[in-house]
Amino acid sequence: MAYSYPDSRGSVAPKTCEDGTAISDIVVLGAAVYRPGEPSRILRQRLDTAIALWKKRPDARLIMSGDATWDHANEPKVMRDYAISKGVPRKKVFQDPEGYSTSETLRNVARDFNSRCLVIVTNQFHVPRAVWLGRSYHLETYGVYPKPELPLPGAKKRQVREFMARAKDFWLGWGYWFQSFVTYG
Repeated sequence: MAYSYPDSRGSVAPKTCEDGTAISDIVVLGAAVYRPGEPSRILRQRLDTAIALWKKRPDARLIMSGDATWDHANEPKVMRDYAISKGVPRKKVFQDPEGYSTSETLRNVARDFNSRCLVIVTNQFHVPRAVWLGRSYHLETYGVYPKPELPLPGAKKRQVREFMARAKDFWLGWGYWFQSFVTYG
């Protein structure tokens, strides 16, 4: 089961956008790939949540975003292969190989996939910033996270990293907003 942010009731992500059209994209943010071809535990949680969500919205595209720099740890390819192995048709799974950061992913989704209304799947600690960044690119963005999240090692490290990323995005936020305003109107 997945929960949506910022809906404080914890409801599942909406089936339609504010204008009544169907949500067109489910974007999964990448995470570590430790062994060739296998998603890490945190990434598997995100993927299982996205696949369950896609099964309720089979017309939506699944966009797998992450770092594709290394062949042995190509996040989008591993994510795509995992989704296909779980029964998602190949034609529904797309890759964003230049998703080096949350901001770059959302910029790529707006620019390369012409998305306007999406659900972004990540972990709970990350959803508020991901939704904020999506909206800064003029995307109608909803965030979903795995629930219940399994305890994962390294929580303190992720909290510090997220704090620093929020500070960076806050200070750069005006630049994101201005760039997206000029680019996407």
